[in-house]
Amino acid sequence: LMVTGGGGSESVTITAVIKDGGGNTVNDSYAIIFSVPCPFPIDGSCPVGDGDYSNDIMLNGIPSNGDVPTAISYSTNGLANVTLNSGNRPGSVKLRAELFELDDELMNEPIAIAEETPITIVTGPPAFGVVGYAFMDADTIGSGLFEMPVSCMLWDIWSNPIADCTNVWFTVYPPESAVIIGEAKTGNENSNGDTYTGVANTVLRYGSSDIFAEIIIRAQRESSIL
Repeated sequence: LMVTGGGGSESVTITAVIKDGGGNTVNDSYAIIFSVPCPFPIDGSCPVGDGDYSNDIMLNGIPSNGDVPTAISYSTNGLANVTLNSGNRPGSVKLRAELFELDDELMNEPIAIAEETPITIVTGPPAFGVVGYAFMDADTIGSGLFEMPVSCMLWDIWSNPIADCTNVWFTVYPPESAVIIGEAKTGNENSNGDTYTGVANTVLRYGSSDIFAEIIIRAQRESSIL
């Protein structure tokens, strides 16, 4: 799944299968309470978040209103379904299913409980970004040549850093002013050997005659230019 508003799939239907001790599907009807227990991806402390429940994880499209997302489903021929809707934060999502008899009105004595982590929510595509560099970080590489680290930080519409291994292409203008290593990926190492999610690193090389030259560094992800 992708974060809500990211342009990808934002919901998935999950099916619980009820079986007896022999592994046979049970045809009798049961009630199942599905829930997403803490911790789950949310913009704030779980389960309250920031108080805007319209962009948090939901079950069957119902806002949680400050509680853990919960939905009740009734089985048919041993199958019970629930739809999970993504929120605005990436991460793994655990789903809990509690099985009850239909006549258990209080639903406080489950027959069985199961938990799985079937869903991972990923960040959306790049919506914003910035190119970073600093001449004070440049090192001499000999014979009047210098090398300066350059980076590009990308984030989606919810300020989530873009996933690692996202391709970023760097160019420099005017092209005769410097050489730049054009291809990089978010999460790669910078010149210090450090890595940061959502940050792509490369280097720019130039001569002493271009120290005071005015150049433009561009970073591009698909059709977006920074």
